[in-house]
Amino acid sequence: MISKKKIFLASGSDLANERDAVELIIQRKNNELIEKELFFEIVRWEQMRQDFDVNRAQEHYSTEIEKCDVMLVLFFKRVGKYTKEEFDIAYKRFRDGKNPRHLYVYFKKYYVPADEIDDDILAIAKFKNEIIRDEQMFIRFEDLADLQLSVTQQIDLLVKEFEKEIGVIPVEIKDIKREAKNLPRLEKANPQIVEKKIVEGLARSCGLFDTWKINNHLRFQEGDIAYFAERKFTLLELEIQFRARKLVLEKADELGIHIDEPGDLSQKSKRIEALLRDEWQK
Repeated sequence: MISKKKIFLASGSDLANERDAVELIIQRKNNELIEKELFFEIVRWEQMRQDFDVNRAQEHYSTEIEKCDVMLVLFFKRVGKYTKEEFDIAYKRFRDGKNPRHLYVYFKKYYVPADEIDDDILAIAKFKNEIIRDEQMFIRFEDLADLQLSVTQQIDLLVKEFEKEIGVIPVEIKDIKREAKNLPRLEKANPQIVEKKIVEGLARSCGLFDTWKINNHLRFQEGDIAYFAERKFTLLELEIQFRARKLVLEKADELGIHIDEPGDLSQKSKRIEALLRDEWQK
């Protein structure tokens, strides 16, 4: 099941190109995240209803902010009234432990001669000082390339956080390729497994009887051997399942992720099984 996380993306009109670039980065990241059962939905004011309402339009946007897990807001040479209002709403909810639980503020760098300093420039300086006073952080960027690099890095960190929340075990592709090399190279012969001793031997060779720091309750037992023997998997099917479980348990140990029961382990291993099979078929 895909877990959807909403990102509210806001900026003044002077950073429309930057806002588009950030959305493109996140859309491209979504292509990688499908396999991790994660998806980022972008929320922008241009994509919301623009019809009349009994309330202020900004109140409608505020309601949308409350539904978002992340807010990313960009500023340049002015603090737009509505963008600042959106930030204030998000920041108050963030401090109260509510959504959006992740808040990023970006400022584009610029140079202003002393004789050109106006109220907008002073408002930006004041806003930065307020963030510093609250002992929070903001991110400066020079240009589109600088912004894209920073957003990509932050999104990658967010993905790791969300993976833990939704229970996806982020097994690395290099480890999947390593295990795929150990899968049997079968041609015509791929017999069904019915003997318990064969199942047990394969489980031991895949490390499923090992001791695990976090999920030792998922070590293989006699009942597990009987379960898999009764289902008459082929040798390849069984080894793919066992090696996928090994990878999931190894990564869970590394990250300190607790898996409740065998059924949960089976579910979390499904994605890895598919990737192992893909690697084996190459």
